[in-house]
Amino acid sequence: MIDVPNDLDAFTKQHGLTHTGDLNIKFKDGTIIRTYYDTAGKFSPMNSLVRVKLLKGIPGDNGILTSYSKDVEVYSVIGAMPNIFRGFDFPGGWEFPKNSEIVYRQLYYMATQFIKLKDETFLTFDSGRNLIIRFDKNLKTKFKPQHGISRTDIKRNFFVIPYSVIEGIDEKVRQENEPWTQATHDRLLQYFEEQEKNGKFN
Repeated sequence: MIDVPNDLDAFTKQHGLTHTGDLNIKFKDGTIIRTYYDTAGKFSPMNSLVRVKLLKGIPGDNGILTSYSKDVEVYSVIGAMPNIFRGFDFPGGWEFPKNSEIVYRQLYYMATQFIKLKDETFLTFDSGRNLIIRFDKNLKTKFKPQHGISRTDIKRNFFVIPYSVIEGIDEKVRQENEPWTQATHDRLLQYFEEQEKNGKFN
C-alpha cells in the first residue's frame, strides 16, 4: 500500500495513467467495475457502508451496469482506520431509520476513486483517506495489511466482502430500530471480529 498522491492529475499524467474518478473501469473482455451510490443516502448521507457498493459484470444492451443487471456481482470494499474517528451524523430526507448526533467510526467504504493501470489492474481509494490498494478485475490483491484495528483482535485494515453481508446487517439494524449509521458500523465491526476469530482472513 502507498499513500494517496496529493496531486492526482499530476500523478496520473506523469505515469501515463487514467484517473476515472468513480466512473466505470472497463476491461478487455468487456467486464466493467463501477461504484454505485444507492438512494439509501436519503436516510443519511454519512452511512457509506450501506449506500455505496461496488458492481462487477458485463452490462446489457444499454451499456449500463446496475445492481439489477444480469449476473452482476456486488461487493463492499471496506477500509479501516487504526484508531477511532468521531464525526457527526446528518439525517437525510427520509426520517427512518433513526440517526444519532455523533458517530464513532473506524470503518469506511474506500473504493470511491479509481486509477486504471495498463496491465488490467487498477488502484482504488477514498480521496479523504490515506490508503490506496491495487486490485485485479477479480478484486484480488497482493497487498498485505499494514495494521490492525485498535481495541479489537482484527489484524488487517481492508476487506472485500459480498454486499449481501451489508444487506443482512442493514436488515437487523432496521428491525431493532437502532441508530442507523452507528449500529451498521458496530455490527460490521463485530462481523469482522468473528471472521478473524474463525480464521477466515488467513
